Amino acid sequence: MVIGTFSQNTESPTNPVRFILWKQTPTKNWSSNPGEGATSSDIELHQDTFSYSLKNAFDTIQIGNSMQQLSFGMGYDYSKVAWERPNDAYMYNQPKTFTSSSGISCTAGDILCDEATDENNYQGQYQTNGKYYQKGKVNIDQQRVHTFIENTSTWDNFSARLGLRADYDSLSKNLNIAPRTAFNYKPLKNDLLSFTTGWNRYYANYTLATELQDQLAFLEYNLKRTKNQTEDYWTQTGLSDLILANSNIQRANLKTPYADEIVFAINSQVKNWNLGLKWVNRDSKDEITKNRFIDPTTSNTIDHFEYSNSGKAKADIYTLTLRNTLPVVYKNSLHGFNFGFDYTESEKNYLDYSESYNVNSNTTAEDRDIIFNGSLIQFNERPVENFNQPWTARFGWDIEFSNLPLKINNFLSYKSEYKDTYKLKNKVEHDGVLLEAYATDTIRPRFSWDMRTTYDFNFAKDLKAIFGLTINNITNRHNIYTTPGISESTNRLRSEIGRQFIADVTFKF
Repeated sequence: MVIGTFSQNTESPTNPVRFILWKQTPTKNWSSNPGEGATSSDIELHQDTFSYSLKNAFDTIQIGNSMQQLSFGMGYDYSKVAWERPNDAYMYNQPKTFTSSSGISCTAGDILCDEATDENNYQGQYQTNGKYYQKGKVNIDQQRVHTFIENTSTWDNFSARLGLRADYDSLSKNLNIAPRTAFNYKPLKNDLLSFTTGWNRYYANYTLATELQDQLAFLEYNLKRTKNQTEDYWTQTGLSDLILANSNIQRANLKTPYADEIVFAINSQVKNWNLGLKWVNRDSKDEITKNRFIDPTTSNTIDHFEYSNSGKAKADIYTLTLRNTLPVVYKNSLHGFNFGFDYTESEKNYLDYSESYNVNSNTTAEDRDIIFNGSLIQFNERPVENFNQPWTARFGWDIEFSNLPLKINNFLSYKSEYKDTYKLKNKVEHDGVLLEAYATDTIRPRFSWDMRTTYDFNFAKDLKAIFGLTINNITNRHNIYTTPGISESTNRLRSEIGRQFIADVTFKF
């Protein structure tokens, strides 16, 4: 069996970008998983935006024993995005090994096949799968319009704000109307004690990034080396090959996701200190998810993607804050302190809108084999990645000087540990094939201390320079966290920045 190359009509003849991941051999020994080439092609992105907003508040008027103030506003936003990939890109990351007794050899000039000297009981390796990112252009524009009206009423020690907001988006073509309410009661008729509550609805924005990702999906193809050696040794399948007229990604008749929030807060002002306690209950509905299934009304045996509003999420957030209202004076310095503590309980039935679920299909990517905690399982059997940072504490200390134009701002934060499932950086070999690897682990607590210092220098009456120095992560602590990648919804284990110094100069005139 001879391993062949691409036929000329499959691979673009115009300077394609390639990245090839290999297993380590004597000729490829620069890392445990050596790769050669570029990991991505150039991307040209251009965006134009225009925004206009108007807000007007009428004078307060008295009606009976109450004071009334009416306000309204409106806004318009226009955005246009031009995206281009000038070159085709090919990424290969599943090398398969072969032995000298297998009868396999590489054809001359096949860059996707490597006949290395014997190592680890195999003679060579060749690529079996890959990704083809086709060059192309995508142009999208979006218009958003909003308007609101609200009235604030005040009676003695009680106030109420009632309002409505309407939003329209040209991409989703949905008109959404959301109520807004807030009520405040001061039983002692002063700031020593106050109670605040309200119920509000917030609609999500249909973003250009969402639409752009849908369009880019039609420029992505899967590559697979065929088992039998024909004239074309590779097969290429993509979204446009699955169902005619590109109907495999469908977003029609989707509702706009929204969240209903209930807020209850207690605030107390004792001498120079303001103490606040707030509870927020957030119930998110109609979140967009992407499902993969076979249409039961047709004889089509190829599954496709369809979006739906099946996503749900709930969260309870408890926040404690403490700060001084007036600076604390010590000799020639003024000090401001603020402390915050957040505790969150949350759950949801999806990862994000790009997460795919396997429905009535046995041949999808969700059925592929992966390694989870050292064992072989299918992708759709892995634990759900359900990030939840239980609690966070933060502390701020701002310093000014009465005899120097110097300011020092300190910000410290501590985030608790949490457990999460994430994708490992390196693949794991199983039966001669490199497979994606996942693990569930406890992510240790994260501590950071950031500082910013500014010094004002007056050159003239109307000319001032501000010299600034920012130091991030002063202690240079190695903090790790999990987050989805840019091009995929799967969580990855990542590191926050180490100690970082940023110097800047600002001129005011």
